[in-house]
Amino acid sequence: DSMTYTPISPASFAPDGVKAADSRYTFPKGLGRLVAPMKDGALAGVPLAPTDWIAMDVTCTGDRAAIFSWYFHTADGRWCGVKMGVLAGVRTRIALPVSVAEGKRLFLRRTPGKLKSVTQGAPIDSFGVGTKLATCDPQPSLGGVYKLSATRAAAGEAWEPVIKLSEMAYKRTIPGIQHILRYYDASGCPVGDMVVDDSCADETRSGTIVDVLDDLTTYDVSGAEPRELLVQLVDAGERACENEPLEAAKARCREALMRLDPAHRRFLNPQIYPVAGLARLRGELARRERRGSGRSL
Repeated sequence: DSMTYTPISPASFAPDGVKAADSRYTFPKGLGRLVAPMKDGALAGVPLAPTDWIAMDVTCTGDRAAIFSWYFHTADGRWCGVKMGVLAGVRTRIALPVSVAEGKRLFLRRTPGKLKSVTQGAPIDSFGVGTKLATCDPQPSLGGVYKLSATRAAAGEAWEPVIKLSEMAYKRTIPGIQHILRYYDASGCPVGDMVVDDSCADETRSGTIVDVLDDLTTYDVSGAEPRELLVQLVDAGERACENEPLEAAKARCREALMRLDPAHRRFLNPQIYPVAGLARLRGELARRERRGSGRSL
């Protein structure tokens, strides 16, 4: 309801291999383009701000999904393009943020009827690979994923924490160089894990940790014993420890599971095992979430 639209006159477009009828255009399969002039930050005479969007209603009349591409060209030969997948037979409003021309985002948010969008042409700061890292994807050969949490331009330089943003809180990553402390009670049972960034490792004795998904939820671990959970297996591509027999790894995993509270192990309405971070780490996460979403810090 708060959105305002400024239509661009169809006369502003120069059809190339496209059939024009009133304000509608028909693209032959795999061909055709519409060209509009852009000068001094205005598209076909309509000023564009970095926070504006360009929108167009499209319908794929074929029986398969189609690719719709946007391209920005400069007088000195630079360009930036965005390819959008559109479902067949579904009238779809495709919208492109003007800020995409800066080339800072590789993938754009999906909307109803639109498939994944990919930016190309403009320089991308970095690219992180995640999710399906194992071969033979349908088989449960690798139950975990890798996510980028920090970058640096060269060895010896300082690490820059990075974050993956998502509308789903559990998909957001925690920035920084991390390791994990697992807290055990007097009987040797784990009561929670704490994600620790190297920059705030000196605060691990605070006794209070903050849930990674909800900064209003805290846990008191002041009476529990912390133990380092991660063990380095590889260093510079070489094995850093003795090879452990498979049976020993199975036994260690089985023992660790049996030490969990039954409330966490049960299949019906299990309690969520606490995974949290320090208050400063959770604050850094919130700060980067705000910066990535465009809200003020």
